[in-house]
Amino acid sequence: MSLIISFEQMALILEALPDPAFILSRSGKYVAVLGGRDARYYHDGTGLVGLYISDLIKPEKANWFLEQIAKALASQELLVEEYELSNLDVKGLPDEGPERAP
Repeated sequence: MSLIISFEQMALILEALPDPAFILSRSGKYVAVLGGRDARYYHDGTGLVGLYISDLIKPEKANWFLEQIAKALASQELLVEEYELSNLDVKGLPDEGPERAP
């Protein structure tokens, strides 16, 4: 038995994900942000749509993301990569993290 779902059904499923899912173009443009709507854990990411990874992330890390997109598209298979993204990688954030309460 095969299950076929529509694009609209898939969008509803992705919207229900606890973590955000980013749909990016080959050039690193944010096409859509789905899921991750729980404000206790995530900021609203919809403002990213229309921006490019390179608008937000420092060049070395942005290039790494673009390489991963190219690998996934070339292989036409799911690519799973774990990565760290810190304040040092994001443009406009201070190099120091927040101070912890004593």
